[in-house]
Amino acid sequence: MFSLSGNKKLSQSVRLVTENWFIFPINRPSENLRLHSLAFRLQGESLAVDIGAIYLGFDDEILDFPLPWLDVAYNF
Repeated sequence: MFSLSGNKKLSQSVRLVTENWFIFPINRPSENLRLHSLAFRLQGESLAVDIGAIYLGFDDEILDFPLPWLDVAYNF
């Protein structure tokens, strides 16, 4: 498994975030899984909210529709 991720600061409190996960199971090498996501992160001093979409892919297939992504993180 490995991940390729990044973010781009669009303004003081808004970022564009991407996370891409590649999973290669040892016991089932023909069932590779990929997760690709793209979201906007709204960030305050102690609270961050990600709103975006996740695409799932198996080998050469990618689902035709995105799954919603909502993430809330509190920095204490």
